[in-house]
Amino acid sequence: VLRIPDEPPRRWFDRGVLREVVREARTEIRSMADALAKIRK
Repeated sequence: VLRIPDEPPRRWFDRGVLREVVREARTEIRSMADALAKIRK
């Protein structure tokens, strides 16, 4: 996780950034789940 020094977490943890992180995390989880499902078949 990138962290900007001397920046308040509130400004760094902007809603737009948080939304983007959540979206990327969901994509990663979905791709991992698909890979696991293919391995188990």
